[in-house]
Amino acid sequence: EYSVLYDDYLQTDKKIQNILSNSNTTMVMKEKEIIEKTYILERGDYERKLDKVNRRLPSFLLSEENSYPKNRLGLAQWLTNKKHPLTSRVLVNRIWQHLLGYGLVRTPEDFGNQGDYPTHPQLLDHLSNYLMDNNWNIKKLIRYIVSSSTFKQSSNVTKLQLSIDPENRFYSYFKRRRLNSEQIRDQALFVSGLLVDKVGGPPVFPYQPEGLWKEVTFDISNTKEYIQSEGEGNYRKSIYTFLKRNLPPPTMTIFDAPFRQNCTLKRNLSNTPLQALALLNDPQFLECYNYLSNNFKPMSKNEKEYITKLFFKLYYRAPTNTELNNSLKFLKTEEGYLLIHSLMNTDEFISID
Repeated sequence: EYSVLYDDYLQTDKKIQNILSNSNTTMVMKEKEIIEKTYILERGDYERKLDKVNRRLPSFLLSEENSYPKNRLGLAQWLTNKKHPLTSRVLVNRIWQHLLGYGLVRTPEDFGNQGDYPTHPQLLDHLSNYLMDNNWNIKKLIRYIVSSSTFKQSSNVTKLQLSIDPENRFYSYFKRRRLNSEQIRDQALFVSGLLVDKVGGPPVFPYQPEGLWKEVTFDISNTKEYIQSEGEGNYRKSIYTFLKRNLPPPTMTIFDAPFRQNCTLKRNLSNTPLQALALLNDPQFLECYNYLSNNFKPMSKNEKEYITKLFFKLYYRAPTNTELNNSLKFLKTEEGYLLIHSLMNTDEFISID
């Protein structure tokens, strides 16, 4: 009887170990049952302890601080308290900056006395309260902003608007700007039909120049070799791309993706010849152009209809007469692939209007 039970135990233990070894794990935190004693140290010397100190929020920050537990949960409750609106204001400002190019406070890294005063303080307060009143629902806040008349304004600017509001501090027009690095890649994958619209999963390793990691990686590193993904791994959204801290994906770097050594609150967007060369020659983009040219088949074989549908797909608008005539002349001497290649290499394709 013992040997039977022992065999059963071994089989069960083997199953448990197999589950543990093949499962994803994550770090979690919990409070210690016995809180360690903390002291003020004289001149930072660990051997010279002075008064004992206890954990708590600084009393001058909030009068009701005694109502919060003396742990990380208490800190989180204080940070999200409606009487402490800084957290929601900072978050709202970053989302506004992401959607409209710059924040209501134009120094997102500094909300203090050294930073810029909000251009619209009442709007910042309103959006901050809106976020907290809706249980910190980010999607609802984004929907609220993008459905506003401010966001939906045209990028066509008159001379009068530029003379009155050159920096667009009054949001009198939508300032045209380039998409960021991840958006440019995702945009090309989406319009071509290659984008894998799947949520979640492990990081992927899309196209990258061969041997690039070897130049900056130690021999003992577990990421010395870059093994490119196969199949759908090359066409996942850019958020799933594996990032090496000292060498981010080169195409994203060309389009101003920041290095991960430091926290970046605001990206600086540049305009360089390398960016044009990346769009012209990067294998990821070339595959998008080729795939779209092979699979974009309007109902009619009429060239005018083909060009019109193509403009709507790439630019969400109809071509002008000049654009239509030039495209027709182009198709008489070149194939559709090169027309798509040209249209997806324009400033309009990689910009937000």
